[in-house]
Amino acid sequence: MTDPEGGFYSAEDADSPRPERPEESGEGAFYVWTKKEIDDALEGDARLFSEYFGVEGAGNAPVDPQHEFTGRNILYRRSTVDSTASRFGISREEMLSRLTAAKRKIFTLRAERPRPLRDDKILTSWNGLMIGAFARGFRVLGDERYLVAATRAAEFVTGRMWQNGTLVRRYRQGECRIEAHLDDYAFLVAGLLDLVESSGDGRWLERAVTLTEEQIRLFHDSRGMGFFDTSGRDGTVLVRMKEQYDGAEPAGNSVAAMNLIRLCRMTDRPEWDAIAAETVANFGGTLRAQPGALPLMAAALDFLVTPPRQVVIAGAADDPRTAAMLGILSARYLPTTVTIPLDPGVVGDSLRNRNPYLRNLAPIDGNPAAYVCRDFVCDLPLLSPDSLARLLDESDSDPG
Repeated sequence: MTDPEGGFYSAEDADSPRPERPEESGEGAFYVWTKKEIDDALEGDARLFSEYFGVEGAGNAPVDPQHEFTGRNILYRRSTVDSTASRFGISREEMLSRLTAAKRKIFTLRAERPRPLRDDKILTSWNGLMIGAFARGFRVLGDERYLVAATRAAEFVTGRMWQNGTLVRRYRQGECRIEAHLDDYAFLVAGLLDLVESSGDGRWLERAVTLTEEQIRLFHDSRGMGFFDTSGRDGTVLVRMKEQYDGAEPAGNSVAAMNLIRLCRMTDRPEWDAIAAETVANFGGTLRAQPGALPLMAAALDFLVTPPRQVVIAGAADDPRTAAMLGILSARYLPTTVTIPLDPGVVGDSLRNRNPYLRNLAPIDGNPAAYVCRDFVCDLPLLSPDSLARLLDESDSDPG
């Protein structure tokens, strides 16, 4: 689902197109297996593979009203490597070797099946969500591949789908089309801010600021009532709406409000806090009557009324001590705290230029240092993960 240049495609069909063999088509057919298929493909390693991946003779799918998965298996890790090795009386090394060979055989066999059709258009809004997900995944799990994926997607969208200062909504096979909507701007900015917090790379903050300024120009309701979903430049759109529901995708206004608060906490622009406040107030009726309809907007309200707090981790990204300090933050739910990693070797000037208070924050005698700042006023540096953990756990400034 990843374009060679880094953007993420939109979707893949659930069904596999195989009209000549209807028994092998249908919902999820590309990915599911009968017990006989596994046995025939793996022979002596079939029992080991089936134990590890939960393969059953009658199929392992849960209740299936449409009977799409009857007799078929959805592979999942039912057991661990160590427990499966113990069950079969083999070493962990032998277990891994046999499991790897079996997986390779099954993968090769699956590759011979017709793939489901793929929707390869690249949407700005959905890519913004993906950038944020991978950036946060890197922070929590420390897997460098996630940061690479987030960075490549951010480079693709801001390089290909942001032209002459204006964002477009859709890209496919070299063609950009359709003026971006509020959710495109807001979701992309949210992803870029997650990338700032994960990488400390100032260029993403610079782009998030520029996109937000353009978003305000195009979508802000001049009556002080949040943002319209469309810019109004398309004459075929007769009414400019404002989505009021955080569903599978959050509403553009909810994300925009959260972005403005985060940006204010990063760049000290109080006018953006004011726009966020008016946006939340505009949806106050829905928040009071049906708060479950706008959970992200409610979170933005909590962020808005909580005293600002920033945690700056100054240290080389490849230093395990820096990673340990960032891990203290990642292991805690701190919804109203902004995290800023500062790697002296890679941080762009824009991050410090946008944040004058960061200019004097640096490692101490080569050791990574954590600075806990309240409304841009920072405490003395902390030089150990334990001291940072104690301060965060004892603090009452961030009830999250």
